Amino acid sequence: LNIGIEYRQKMSILKMGNRPGNARYTLNTENGIFYNSGKEACKYTIYNYGYFKMMIGGKAPNKTGFIYADW
Repeated sequence: LNIGIEYRQKMSILKMGNRPGNARYTLNTENGIFYNSGKEACKYTIYNYGYFKMMIGGKAPNKTGFIYADW
């Protein structure tokens, strides 16, 4: 079989559900919106990703309405 790399990448994304394997669902508690990852949720804040991750991970005071949605 001669399957192109483009096809393989598309199929890989479809099987994963468009979410990286180590990403955690993130919830905005202020409006109830779920995000596929912290990186995606961080786009809607004024904080850079490193600091945002520390806040929702508990290593810094959380000044956002975001939490990891672990169930």
